Amino acid sequence: MIDLSSGRVACGSLVLEPNVRSEQLLTLPGVRTAPSVAGRTNLALGTHYCGGQAWGVGAMFAGEQLDMLLLQMLREDESDWSLPQEEQRQRVHDQFLRDLCGDVSRPVRGSRYNFPWGWLESTLDLRGVQAVIVVSYEA
Repeated sequence: MIDLSSGRVACGSLVLEPNVRSEQLLTLPGVRTAPSVAGRTNLALGTHYCGGQAWGVGAMFAGEQLDMLLLQMLREDESDWSLPQEEQRQRVHDQFLRDLCGDVSRPVRGSRYNFPWGWLESTLDLRGVQAVIVVSYEA
């Protein structure tokens, strides 16, 4: 799903290269813009399946440059939101990244895994009050 050597993310038919532009993604079915601040574009890319797991995918752009992807493992029923469920989702995301990255010898700050192309981190976004995996292309 996440190529640690390049930062490429592939989930089913959705393939996101670090150099993708927002205009390219806006042509895909089901993609919609999400609220953002001036100079930034946020795109909701919908639900995609990878290895039998449903993932919610979002992309954030600074101008036309991809800044980060937000990935979220989805449960069968997402209608009953609660903070404890988001904390549990974060623990699942933490384990996913540990399994993906292993006991990396790369510099790690908290749950952040650093790479030449950027970084990965499992976090509980308190503004959106949801657990996400951040794929950042800020090297």
